[in-house]
Parts: sequence; structure tokens; C-alpha cells
Amino acid sequence: MQLHRTAKSCKVDSTSTDNITHFRHHLNRMQLTGEQTKIIKHHGGHARISAVAGSGKTTAMVGRVQHLLQQGVTPDKILVLMFNKSAREAFADRLQLLLEGTGLQSPSVRTFHSLGLRLINSFTARKILPSYKLLTEEYHVEKLAREAIKKYASQVVKNAAILAEKLMDKNFDLITDGTENHLMLVDLTSKNITGKIAAKALDRAGIVLNYNSVPFDNRKPFDPSGIRLGTSAVTTRGFKEPEMAIISDLIDMVISNPQDATIIKKVASRAKELCSRFPAPGLEHLY
Repeated sequence: MQLHRTAKSCKVDSTSTDNITHFRHHLNRMQLTGEQTKIIKHHGGHARISAVAGSGKTTAMVGRVQHLLQQGVTPDKILVLMFNKSAREAFADRLQLLLEGTGLQSPSVRTFHSLGLRLINSFTARKILPSYKLLTEEYHVEKLAREAIKKYASQVVKNAAILAEKLMDKNFDLITDGTENHLMLVDLTSKNITGKIAAKALDRAGIVLNYNSVPFDNRKPFDPSGIRLGTSAVTTRGFKEPEMAIISDLIDMVISNPQDATIIKKVASRAKELCSRFPAPGLEHLY
């Protein structure tokens, strides 16, 4: 059987008794297509309905269940199976609305998953199947790991956005005017320092990053105009938004004074102190 059209629809406010009565009256007297009527009154054994979304199959199936109940089939002899919970709830609500006040009891409406679980429990109780655990310890560990990775990745991006914002506040030229991932590329031309000199000065101060070419860079790749930095490593330590502000201050101090040994030493001390508060996972014994 194939459905090509749908019965006329009716909007209803389920909180209104008058509307519920009207909706039930509408369903009882709705203008069904010939195909829907065949489905509802089908009596030749099993049948399969082939229909696209919106073609009226739910209307037909609700009508079919009502017809079977009216013909004396008891609810325990009828089982309605749906693919997911939302579909099950929608079908059950619509059927209950149709049967309200008729004295007919609604049959069981389940999902395939719940039916499968019920069968497994029944077979297990009868010793047909061995005892089982739906959620194993490995599953819990994997679930926790996925949640941790998702949370970590989100924090990496948040940290990068804040660090980029703080650097731009200090007049650093970011190629993309911010970042939407874990990286940022900074053009240091306006700071009158090359990327290589900046990266080496920052390294002496305990801040590790790369010197990197920028778009349309006039300098050679081995001594480019920019630096590239990211937030993955510091986020692994547990750094969050407040620490990004501190890092931007330290970077600015070094870039503004790349040859000042006193400032380099001061920044290195602050960087070490900051890292000691957030030891790298697995290396806590080194602090």
C-alpha cells in the first residue's frame, strides 16, 4: 500500500477541553483518502505501508489502532513500535487524545530499543542468555574521556580568543584580527622587531613559541616578520582566561625590551612561578 496524500489537518490546543473534543470529533469524521481507509480497515493479515514523510501514515496508523479496538481486539494484543522516543511520545499522545472518552484503552506504544531491552531482560531471567552489563567500566571511562576532551578543546579555543584580544589591546597586529581556533599569527613589523629575535628573547624568558612568516612577508623565512603561538599546551596545564591576561603582559614586556636582561630574568621568574601553580599532568613531581 502507498500513501500519496494526507487527510485534512487540524490544529489543537491540548490544554482546552473544547479543542480536545473538537479534535477527537475531527479525527472520527476526518476525510480519509481511499488508501488510508484500506489501511485502517485492512483484514488480510500482515501488511506493509510505504509512505514518505507528511503523507498521512501516522493518521492512518492511529485510525488503524482505533479500528482494531472497536472491533474487539484487546489492548494487550496490540503493540505499536516506533523508532525513537519522540516519535513514540507523539504517537501515544495522539492516540490517547483520540480514545479519550470512548472507554477504549490504549495499547502499549514502545520503541524498538525498549522492546529489545525487555526481551533481553526476559531471556536473561529465564537463563536463556547470560547475565550482562549494559554499561561496562570501559564504557564509563570512554564516556568520561570524551567529555574531558570536549571540555578541554572548548577551553583551548576560549583561551586563544582571550589571549588574542589582550594582545590586540596592546597594539599587536594579529593577521586575522583575533582567532576562532587554538592558534594566532602575529605580525611584529609595527613593533620594530623581527620574529626570530622576538622568539629567541621569549624563549630566554620561559615562553616558547615559533617565529613564522606572515602573508606577503618581505623578510626571509629564516628571519621572518611574525610569531605564531597557540594555547593547547597551557590549557593542558589548566590555564584559563585569567592566566591568558598574564601571559599577554609577559609577552608584551619581552617584545618591548628584547635585549634587557633584567626584564627577561623578571619575566622568566614570573613564568616559572605561574607554571608551578599549574604543573603539567604527569610531571607534578618536578615542581
